[in-house]
Amino acid sequence: MARGGIRVPPVEVPVDVLPGIPGPNPSLICQLFGSAVPLPADRVAALYRSREDCLERFTSSADRLVSQGLALAEDRDALRG
Repeated sequence: MARGGIRVPPVEVPVDVLPGIPGPNPSLICQLFGSAVPLPADRVAALYRSREDCLERFTSSADRLVSQGLALAEDRDALRG
């Protein structure tokens, strides 16, 4: 697992693997950033007690970025997905 740097919610609270490999017929943005592959359900269950636990952690991660000045308050909702 990557450590350090600015940890955005999808990296801090993963439910997908970001392999960096574009999917089939990728758009330009997908060619630059790759694709997302869902984690297996048993792995997600091992990481989070419940859906609510995962969502709470995700929201906390977004709020932390804003409070640290690494994201704008106006972007909080976009960070939360």
